[in-house]
Formats: sequence, structure tokens, C-alpha cells
Amino acid sequence: MFVVAAIACVTFVVAVEKLGHHGVNIFGDGLGYYTWARSAVLDRDLDFTNEYTLAPVHETRPDNARRTPKGLPSNKYPIGLALIELPPVAFAYGVERVLHIESERPGYGKLYHVSVIVFLSLGGLAALYAAFRRLSEQGDRAHVLLLSIAAIGATNLPEYLTRSGSYAHVANVALIGLVWMLGQRRSWRLMPSLLIGFLIGLTVAVRNTNVLVVPWMLATFYAGPSPPRVRDLGHVALGFLAAPLLQLGANYALWGSPLVEPYPGETFDWLHPRLFDSLFSSERGWLLWHPWFFVLLVLFVVTWPRRASLAERATYATCALACLGHWLVNAAWWAWTFGFSFGNRGYLALLPVLTITVGRTRLPIRRSLATYAVAALVLWNMNLWTGFLIASSVGGILDPSLVDSASWLVRR
Repeated sequence: MFVVAAIACVTFVVAVEKLGHHGVNIFGDGLGYYTWARSAVLDRDLDFTNEYTLAPVHETRPDNARRTPKGLPSNKYPIGLALIELPPVAFAYGVERVLHIESERPGYGKLYHVSVIVFLSLGGLAALYAAFRRLSEQGDRAHVLLLSIAAIGATNLPEYLTRSGSYAHVANVALIGLVWMLGQRRSWRLMPSLLIGFLIGLTVAVRNTNVLVVPWMLATFYAGPSPPRVRDLGHVALGFLAAPLLQLGANYALWGSPLVEPYPGETFDWLHPRLFDSLFSSERGWLLWHPWFFVLLVLFVVTWPRRASLAERATYATCALACLGHWLVNAAWWAWTFGFSFGNRGYLALLPVLTITVGRTRLPIRRSLATYAVAALVLWNMNLWTGFLIASSVGGILDPSLVDSASWLVRR
């Protein structure tokens, strides 16, 4: 199934490049993350003047960019995704040097765009395959198969595996699944523990709200085959420090201070969060756009362990905290709709958390009924995504609503 998904992703990228209005491009928030990688590989500095000249990020150009105390253009995006993008950017740069390819916009040629998006998409699918395969060894295979099909086909993940592949969300989902899989080990040794810690830190560096998922990660380690000892956790903590230290170092090089406020004016309204709209608004309601997440929440409640080990109960409790934390943070943020987004992308990090948590239990309903339900939700989501693509790419609607996306057959 994951091979089919990988082929579908590559086919989609080729189709968009050949038939799409703008082709395969790093755009929107993706440009903000990519700016770090492009500057590091091609310019070997953290001066984003060239980047904002060649490809302004949300209309940010050198003349209107916020300046740091060092006089450099700032970049509000964290460096986590850029660290992951370094290999494909270096690959594209090396190919250009070997083949003596000249470009009017160095670092923004088609080779760079396609390399980054394909690398993130296929790498994300490979990590998810490894995680789901490990999950099938712990739970019911048929149950896990249905969960994996729904995760890929009944959520907003397809958008971020393909057209919006330069956004942080596929790397986000893949890292959470990868950390869980590596933590299900039978022995904890120094190098694997350091690697797990680094990946946890990288996950937080990709999206800072992933700090809400870290307690769940640790709880799953103790629910695994061989719980880590205190010494092992020390190694994990040591590895964890690497990515945050890189972020602090980048902040210092750019701002002259390791601690900065990258999002001035982008505030949280903790007293009046959009709690209902964040879940059920036709504009970007998480559960209204993608009801599979509602199914996962129901499964989560139904399978909550009443008589289980402390580690199992802690896994469920920390999963609940991650869900509630994301709900509050996303609803309180001034841009709770997350701008251009298929559904509400701010909740996508909860996909592996919920899927893995409920995937380790037996299916609470008949398999045939579950199969029909998953098939129906996948078909609905593919219809919705098709409408979203048409409305945003052909119809010229900047942020298609649920009605815009669902009614594409009628409108055509």
C-alpha cells in the first residue's frame, strides 16, 4: 500500500508539473523554511537578502523585511525543516555544479523544488511505513491496515505529501512516527538513545507545538518491550539538546541573542479562544473537514484502558493532553484557520499520536463494518480534496471553504 502511495505521490508531482498552472513549487510557509537551507548551502551564510530578493516569503522583500539588531533580514520560521532539507538542496546544488547549469534564480530552479518536495514526500512515506509495520506487530494486523489506509486517504495528509509537500507537516508526522518506532526497542544502547533524543529535539525544532507530544513519546517508551532506564533517559536528553542548540546558535548568528521573539504581532487570545470554530467551522473546522479524526477520538475514548499497566494508562493520558493542548493553542492563535490549508493543518501532528495509541488495541467493531466506514471516508476525502485543488488552482479561490471544496461537481 505504501509503495502505491509513493508511486501516486511521484505521479502527482509529475502531473502538477506538466499540467498545473504554476507547476511544482516551494511556496507559502514552505519558502520560509527553505530560506534557511538555501542560504546555508548556496551562500554559506545567514543573510537572507538574496533569498528575499529572488523569492519573497509572503511578500517579504529586503526593503520591507524586519531587521535584526545585526542589520540582517529576519526569518520567523524555525530551522528544523531546513535541517531535513539540507540533503536534497545539496544534491541539487551538486548536480548544477557538475553539469555546469546556470540559473537566473540560483537555488530556486525546478531541480531544487522537485528535489526537496520528492525527498520530503518519499522520506515521510518511508518513515510512516516503518512505523505502521512496527505497529502491526503489536496490534491487530487488519486493524492497523485500516488505520494506515485511513491515515493516508481520509485526512489532509495527501495535500502535504504532494502539492504542499514543502510545508513542515509531512516531516512532522513522519518524525513522530519514527521516534515511536525507534523507541519500541528491546535494548537501549548509547548511539540509538542519542539518535532518538536528537529526533525528538528535531521534531520540536520543526514545529514548536510538538513539545506537547514529547510526554506521549516518553510514555510509549515505557509501554514498549523494554522500558528505558534512568541512564538511558539521560542519553536521550543529551541527544535532544542538539537541535535546540542549533536553533539557539542560528538565533545568535542572526540576532546577536539566542532567545528572540520571532512572531511579533502574531498573538494568542487565551481568554477568548475559538474553541468551537477550530473544530467545527466550515472554514477550517478540524473535525468537520476530516471526520476520520472524530472516529479516532471515539476509538480513543472507547479503548481507554481501565485495567492496564501504569505505562499504558500514561500513554493514553499523555495522548489526551497532546490533543487538548493542540486544541487550545490552535484555537487561541490569531490565525486559527492557518491560512492556506486543506482542512486545519495545525492538528496534523495528532494523526500519528492518535493512530498509534488506538492501533495497539483490538478493533472494537466488526471488521466488515470498519472496512466500509474507512472506504466511505476515503472516497469522501478524495472528493473533497479534488474540489479543494480545483477551487484553489483553477477557480482562483485563495482559501476554499468546505462548501467550495465539496460542491465542485455541481459548480462545474
